[in-house]
Amino acid sequence: MGCFGLTEPNHGSDAGAIETRAIYDSDKKVYKLNGSKTWITNPPVADVLIVWAKCDDGQIREFVIEREAAGDRLSTPKIEGKFSLRTSVTGMILMDKVIVPEENLLNVQGFKVNLSNKLEGLILYIIHP
Repeated sequence: MGCFGLTEPNHGSDAGAIETRAIYDSDKKVYKLNGSKTWITNPPVADVLIVWAKCDDGQIREFVIEREAAGDRLSTPKIEGKFSLRTSVTGMILMDKVIVPEENLLNVQGFKVNLSNKLEGLILYIIHP
């Protein structure tokens, strides 16, 4: 099961205002992700999470987080008390220096990412309908 997160507590789905940060560690060849996403479909049950973050160079990039590898630096609480769309689990993605290897950086930059949303949604549906 998978999910992807763009929406943030302070800015909704305004990709230009993303607060989640990805800090690159060139010695270890990893990124450290800090921030939160909210109103995301499937994070409490997802094994793979695709999240958007702003890098040191200001570019917005997509990262693949593997739940098993993230350990306790990743939290995905369920949002309770929804009035509609109860057929899917909705939750948050909370990242506290989640380590993501550089090979888990998707090859998409900036607002070109917007065009990949529908494709990612389709892929996640095909993986686990």
